[in-house]
Amino acid sequence: MSLKGAKDQEPIPYQVLLDENRALKDEIQNLRVCLEEADELRRAISERELESKRAEETLAFERSQLLSIFDGMDDVVYVTDPYTYEVLYANRAMKEKFGGELMEGICYREFQRRVSPCDFCTNPIILKERDKPYHWEYYNPTVDRYFMIMDRIIKWPDGRDVRLEIAKDITERKRAEEALRISEERYRSLFNSIDEGFNIIEMIFDDNGKAVDHRILEANPSQEKMTGLKDVVGKRARELLPNFEDYWIESFGQVAITGEPVRLENRIEELDRWFDVYASRFGGEGSRKVAVVFNDITQRKLAEEALHQSEKRLNFALETIHTGAWDLDLVNYDFSHRSLEHDRIFGYEQLLPKWTYEMFLNHVLPEDRAMVDKEFQKAITSGGDWSFECRIRRVDGVIRWIWAAGRHQVDYTGNVRWMAGIVQDITERKRAEETLRETELSCKVAEAVESERQRLFDVLETLPVMIALLTPDHRIAFANRSFREKFGESEGLHCYECCFGSTQPCEFCESYKVLETGQPHHWEVTTPEGSVIDVYNFPFTDVDDSPMILKMDIDITERRKAEEKLRDSEEKYRNIVETANEGILITDDKATITYVNQKLVDMLGYTLENFIGKPIWGFISEEYRPIVKQNLKKRMKGASGSYELKLIRKDGSSLWTFLNAKPLLSKDGNYLGAMSMLTDITERKKAEESLANIETARKKEIHHRIKNNLQVISSLLDLQAEQFKNRVNIKDSEVLEAFRESQDRVISMALIHEELYKGGGFETLNFSSYIQELAENLFETYSLGSSNISLKLDLKENILFDMDTAVPLGIIVNELVSNSLKHAFIGRDKGEILIKLSREENEGCIKSVTEDCKSTSFILTVSDDGAGIPENLDIEELDSLGFQLITSLVDQLGGKFELKGNTGTEFTMRFTVIEKDDLTQVDLKPQENE
Repeated sequence: MSLKGAKDQEPIPYQVLLDENRALKDEIQNLRVCLEEADELRRAISERELESKRAEETLAFERSQLLSIFDGMDDVVYVTDPYTYEVLYANRAMKEKFGGELMEGICYREFQRRVSPCDFCTNPIILKERDKPYHWEYYNPTVDRYFMIMDRIIKWPDGRDVRLEIAKDITERKRAEEALRISEERYRSLFNSIDEGFNIIEMIFDDNGKAVDHRILEANPSQEKMTGLKDVVGKRARELLPNFEDYWIESFGQVAITGEPVRLENRIEELDRWFDVYASRFGGEGSRKVAVVFNDITQRKLAEEALHQSEKRLNFALETIHTGAWDLDLVNYDFSHRSLEHDRIFGYEQLLPKWTYEMFLNHVLPEDRAMVDKEFQKAITSGGDWSFECRIRRVDGVIRWIWAAGRHQVDYTGNVRWMAGIVQDITERKRAEETLRETELSCKVAEAVESERQRLFDVLETLPVMIALLTPDHRIAFANRSFREKFGESEGLHCYECCFGSTQPCEFCESYKVLETGQPHHWEVTTPEGSVIDVYNFPFTDVDDSPMILKMDIDITERRKAEEKLRDSEEKYRNIVETANEGILITDDKATITYVNQKLVDMLGYTLENFIGKPIWGFISEEYRPIVKQNLKKRMKGASGSYELKLIRKDGSSLWTFLNAKPLLSKDGNYLGAMSMLTDITERKKAEESLANIETARKKEIHHRIKNNLQVISSLLDLQAEQFKNRVNIKDSEVLEAFRESQDRVISMALIHEELYKGGGFETLNFSSYIQELAENLFETYSLGSSNISLKLDLKENILFDMDTAVPLGIIVNELVSNSLKHAFIGRDKGEILIKLSREENEGCIKSVTEDCKSTSFILTVSDDGAGIPENLDIEELDSLGFQLITSLVDQLGGKFELKGNTGTEFTMRFTVIEKDDLTQVDLKPQENE
C-alpha cells in the first residue's frame, strides 16, 4: 500500500476551490475591461478561501465528534484497511469486548484469533458494491456472542478506501428467539401428548348476555379418546350434543365473564360418562375464550360405589376378628374414619366425636412414644408403609400391646392424601411370645453362633479372591480356596511363612494397622515371584469377641500389564490420529459422527462441536449422497473400500477428498460403525479439470507465456525488494530475504518452462541442462562472482523428466543450493558446491504398469564443504518454509532422503520413475478401489 506524506495530502474542498479558480481566470481574460467586476471577484475568492479553511476546521471537528459518538455507542464500531487488514480505529465497546487497544493490529488475529484472513470476510463484497452497505449476522466464537453487522466502504482522511463495520450485539435476542422456539415446541408437544383432554372454546352469548353455546377452536387427540367425538374443531357443542346440559354452558360462560377458574365434576348424560373438568379464561380481560382440561372419571365413580359396598363388608369382618380400622387425613392429621372396634381397643365403648393423631400418641406409653412417632414420620417422608408394635394405656388405665399398620392412599388426582390402616390388640400374643422366647433363647444362642460362623466361612470359601483371617500374632486362622491355591495349605502357619517364606514378620507389612486404628486399610505389595497383590484389610471380631484381621488379596498382575499395554497403545493411536495429514472420521452404525480429528475440522472450516453427534449427510454434496449410501451398505457387510468424495465446506465451497474407509465390527461380527481417512485432493481435481480443457496444440504457447509471466513476477519481486532496501527498519531484515527466496523459487519454475519452450517438446525436459542454468542463476542472484565459491556439476546427460517430476526436483535443488549459498560459507572466501544426478537401471515392470515398461532409480546429491550442520538435527522438525518444502516434495515424489553434516553438508535423495514410450514419470503408487 502506498503512503503519501502530509504535504501531498490536499483536502477535497481546496480541490473544488482550484477548479473554480480556473473558471474565474478564464472569465477575467475575457472581461479584462471590467475592472470593477474583477475586484469583486477577487474579494469573492478571498471569502471562499476563508470559507474553505472554516470548512476544513468544521470537517475536523465533525470527525472528532463522530469518533466521540462512536466511543459513546454500546454497539461495536471499527475501521480496517480492506487490503492489509490493519485496524485503523476501534471504539470503546469494541475494545471492551475483545480486550486491548486493537489499534494497528490485524483484524483476523485480534477479533477471530486466526493466523490468516477469514474465509467469511465480506471485503470482496463491499469492495465490489462500494456505494451499498452490506448487512449480515455472525456468531463470533472468540467472545461467544451473536452480532447483527453493517459493513460498507468509506473514505478515510488520508484518501484511502476503508472498511467501516458497525455491529450490534444481538446475543440476548438470539437466545430469546431460541428459547421461544423451544417453548412453542414444548407447548405443542405437551398439547398433543398429555393424557387429559384439552379444548380451547369460544363462548356464544345471546342478546341478554347469557351463555347459550360454545364453539370448539382447538382439541387435542385425547379429547376424542375420552368423548368419542370426532372432527370437533370449528363445531358448536350443541351441534355435536343436542342435549348438552345447561350446567356446563352456564359454568363455562361464568368463567369467560369473570375470569375466575373453576373445577367441575359432573355427568354428561348423552355420553353416559362422568368428567372432572378444570376451566380457566384463555386471554386477557374481555376474552370470550376458555381453556378446558378434563378427565374421564367414569371408572373412578363406579369404583367409588363398589368401594362403599366393600367397606361395609370389611367393617363387619374386622369387628368379627376384633380388629379396628382407621383412615388418617395427612393434611390435618385427623382420623377421618374409624370403626367402633378401633375405639374399643383404647377402652371406649362408643365412637368418640373426634380422634386425632395427638390423641393416639397420648395413649402410647412415654417410653414407646418416640419410637412410634419416628416410624410415623419415616413413613410420611418415604411414602412407605407404617407398621409397628407398642404399648398403650387404655382410658381405664390398663396397659395393653397393640399392633398397627397403615398404607398411603392416593386420590383420583394421584396425590397422596390419607393413610388407611388397622389396629389390633396383641397383648395375649406378646405374653405367649415372651414365654416361648425365654425357654428357647439359651439353646438357640449356641446354635446360632456356630451356624453363623460356618455360614461366613462357606461364603468366604466360594469367593474368587484370596481371603484369610489373621490373629494378632500373625497366624492364619482361616484361608479360603483361592488363598490356598496361591500359597498352599496355610491354616495355623504364620502369614509371613506361607506368603513370603520368611521367618520374621515382614517390615513392609501394613495389615496390622487396622488393629491400631480400628479402620479398614488398603495397600499394595509385590511378591518375590513378581505378582502384584492388591490388599484390603478390615477389622474383624470373632464370635468370642477376640480381635482379628480379615485380609482380602486380589492378584492384579495381569491387569497391571494389560493397563500398561493399553496406555501405550492409546498414546500411540492418539498421536497418530491427531498429527495425521489426513482428515480422520469415525461414525456409528447410524452414520452419526462420533469423532473427527483437527485436520478434518480445518479442512471443512467448522468447529469440533459442529461435527460430534451430527449425521454425515449434512457435510456431503447432494450428488454424492447415493454413492455414500451404497458404500455404507458394503461397510455394513464388513468390506473396506476407497473412493473419491465431494464434501461441502462451511462457506459453501466444494472440498474434493479421497476416502479410505474400514468397518468397525464387534467381537460377534456386528457392524458398529466405520473409520475413514480423507485426503484433500481439491487442488488435484481442479488441476485435472483445468488440464482436460487445454488443447494439446496450445501447450507450447502456454509454456512460453507461463515463462514470461513468471519472469514478470520475478521482476516485480525484485522491484518491490528494491523499495524496502533503503528503509532503516527493514534493511538486511527477513523481509528482503523472503523476497529473494520467493524470487528464486519463481525463477526455478520459469526455467523449466523456458527449457520446454526451447526444446520444442511439450511433455519432457532435459533436466541436466536445466539444473546447470538454475545453479548459475542462483550464483548470480547471491552475487558470488567476486568470491571463490565454485560450482561442480556431475549430471547424467539426456535425462528427460516430465513436469510432475521436474518441477518438484527443481524446487528441491533451488532450496538446497540457496541454503548452501546463504549459510555454508559465512566468514569464508572459498568453497565448493556439488550437484550430482545419476541413475541405476532396474529392468522389470511395476505391478501397476504394463509389461512394455521399465523402472529407473535415480540418486540426487547436493553437497558443500562449508560449515556443516549439527549431527542430531532432524530436518522434518525445522519450521522454515524451505525445509518444509523439501520434505513435502520428497514425499510427493515417493522418494527418501538422508542428510549428513560431519564435514560440510550432504543431501542425498533416492527416487524411482517409470519410463514408458519415451516418457518418464514418478512412480506414484495407485490406491486400490473397490
